[in-house]
Amino acid sequence: MYCCNSPPVPYCTCTCRKSMYIDLFSKLLEEVHQNIANPLRKFMIWSADAKQGKEALKTHDKLMGDKLEAMLANPPPDYTITGHLLKVVDPATGKRLVRDQLKAEIAIMMGAGFETTSHAISWTLAALAAH
Repeated sequence: MYCCNSPPVPYCTCTCRKSMYIDLFSKLLEEVHQNIANPLRKFMIWSADAKQGKEALKTHDKLMGDKLEAMLANPPPDYTITGHLLKVVDPATGKRLVRDQLKAEIAIMMGAGFETTSHAISWTLAALAAH
């Protein structure tokens, strides 16, 4: 969490309470879109926008790495999706997923969970309003 006051204050207790991950995820999606639209973007070192996007990618990678380390240190129960994810075996190699693959899968689950939840809430409210 951070404060909407300038400059940002870690773990702010004010009432503005924004989610750091939602802001980061939004920037991450925008950067991925920009990288697809312009494959040479990573070489645009003079662009402040490209620098911010690169920083968002780096921050997200660190956050997913921290989540993975926490999961490995204290594995979730076997009946959870993440519990199964830690036991997945790559059919091509016959080996468990490496850390980078696990980080990518965790990021996909977090993004998909965020989008799915927001869409479910939106459609539920729309259905309630219509009936």
